[in-house]
Amino acid sequence: MSSLVATEKGHLVPSQCEELSRWRKAKKRLPLPDALTSGATVYIYARKHPDTDAPLVIDIGGDQFTISVEADVPAWRWYKIYISQPQLAKSGGQIVLWADAPGMTAWTLGMEGGYADPSSYLSVDGGETWANERMGLFHNQRGEYLIRLRIHDDTPPPLLPDFVTEKFDATQLEELLNWIPDETKEVEDPWLRARSASSWISQLWPYNCNGPHYAPWDPFSIQVWGQEEHSYHGQNASAMCVHYAVTMAMVCQAIEVPVRCVATTGRLHGGDGHYLTEIFSSEWDKWCLLDANLDAAYMEDGVPLSVGEMWQSKDRLWDLLDAGPGFAVQMDGIEPWIKNIGMTGQCYRLWAVWPRTDFLSRIDLTPAMHGDGAYRETEWVWCAHDVPDQELDMFRYHATPKQLNQYGIPIR
Repeated sequence: MSSLVATEKGHLVPSQCEELSRWRKAKKRLPLPDALTSGATVYIYARKHPDTDAPLVIDIGGDQFTISVEADVPAWRWYKIYISQPQLAKSGGQIVLWADAPGMTAWTLGMEGGYADPSSYLSVDGGETWANERMGLFHNQRGEYLIRLRIHDDTPPPLLPDFVTEKFDATQLEELLNWIPDETKEVEDPWLRARSASSWISQLWPYNCNGPHYAPWDPFSIQVWGQEEHSYHGQNASAMCVHYAVTMAMVCQAIEVPVRCVATTGRLHGGDGHYLTEIFSSEWDKWCLLDANLDAAYMEDGVPLSVGEMWQSKDRLWDLLDAGPGFAVQMDGIEPWIKNIGMTGQCYRLWAVWPRTDFLSRIDLTPAMHGDGAYRETEWVWCAHDVPDQELDMFRYHATPKQLNQYGIPIR
């Protein structure tokens, strides 16, 4: 048991974070419980610039720590530092960071904008003065730095968040149903209706994870932004596995098929993540994986596997594959990922459910730029196979496989 202290949700935009140097220092104040009986692990979401040897320096209560990365890993990831109970008490929850470099050429600290009075502060004069406004690379934000604290005390885990589905506005539902092909809506069996939707969605736009802009979690926008001839600001947008799943979730709800979105990865800091949907089948009384990116399900004795069953079956995925027509289309674009990661099953070791599918009515609650670095959003409900201690401790919600298999099942 332990408790997470976090004052942000991890909804950052990578180009609007905080650059650090000897002059640009960042400070975070995290609230601590009145009685501290144990130490803690500090989690810092940061990115090392390529071709720099400058360390990231962290001051916690007057004790300094450094993070040096020998290899060039210019990707967003979590770094952690263990501190004792006396160190934590002495700090009062205050953490100061900077990079040992004269310019903004060494380290970037994650920051989520949109806070009226954040407990994060920037100094541009080496720590002489501090302000929680005019923050970020362009000095146009007020935000919270992605620094979290896992206190190793006896606090029981929090209850899982309620699972929230879409409550369609009548006009939005009509627009969505008018968009969905008649041949999909007319399929009587719910599983086959979802399979038809997957085959259609998987071919709406070409997969792209390298665009300079990120398509929002709105199906009407995604299918336009994802098209090369309808690019955003004259540049192609990233519209990838996340966006196929979000579109699938909205379409399934419109055609009355229970659905949830699931993120998976083999390593929290690896490039082997994926995002897909599960369909709840009353026929089989379980969540069933249906990947609208690959237009694929995986069948064992005529029953679809769930995401939680994929890891145990990872050596047999080609034999279990039930591919729709979109699979061949996606093979033309992302064959290396499919063969080396997707179909090896390595991306299914860790998995998490997003607790909402109301992406139209509450698009303001969707995360910015999900999938461009190590997972960071606090809303995820995580589950795992063979997880080392503390691997997922920067997240708030954790579930057993049994709990996650029951999570989000519609009330009958």
